[in-house]
Amino acid sequence: MAHILIVGLSGRMGGLLKEAAEENGHTIIGGITDKSNDLPTTKPDIIIDFSTPEALMSVLPEIATRKIPLIVGTTGCSEDELNQLKKVAENSPVMYSTNYSIGVNVLFNLVKLASAQLKNKSEVEIVEKHHRYKKDSPSGTAVTLGEIIAEENGSTLSEKQMNGRSGNENIRTDEIAFHALRGGNIVGDHSVQFILENEIIDIKHEALNRKIFADGAISAIPFMLEKKLGFYHISDSLK
Repeated sequence: MAHILIVGLSGRMGGLLKEAAEENGHTIIGGITDKSNDLPTTKPDIIIDFSTPEALMSVLPEIATRKIPLIVGTTGCSEDELNQLKKVAENSPVMYSTNYSIGVNVLFNLVKLASAQLKNKSEVEIVEKHHRYKKDSPSGTAVTLGEIIAEENGSTLSEKQMNGRSGNENIRTDEIAFHALRGGNIVGDHSVQFILENEIIDIKHEALNRKIFADGAISAIPFMLEKKLGFYHISDSLK
């Protein structure tokens, strides 16, 4: 069983991570609740981060120095911040995923399959819904879905991405469009619509409880403790 440090322990996900970890026999030895790089003297077996990009970056240098395995579920990271995570992964294991739900990772696979079969034959709309406190938009999960679709169509998301529509010039072109809804206490809802001339394929996942994300992250601990270095996704441990 692992001794765990949680970055973002005081947040919504922090409490759920603690609950899920203890249900699985692990021990929480501490948590970082602000933008501090003061890791405990006792070296944890693994660090789990569900905080903010700023908080993650503040502790990353010491994590890298001490070569502690790291599981990251923080979304909204910039390309530079992701590159910093990948740099750390050259010397110690890092797992980064925008969504740790088992169901969402099935969604990723279904969307990949549909994209391959509908290559350049359909138009794509991605709709995501989250609670009123969600900061980043579109969500990290929605971005991952867009990246999967773009890759299957031989392009990059940066070439295709459109965030919403407004005004009078909305003739459909070859874009992947994102629509973000925010309100209430919606845990997470993602829908990918492949729109053909006379039919629509709608692939959807709805999260009913945030604990699914904590359970997924905790399930990856044994996999990560076996690794010496490398950059991983939750799908790697699910295999």
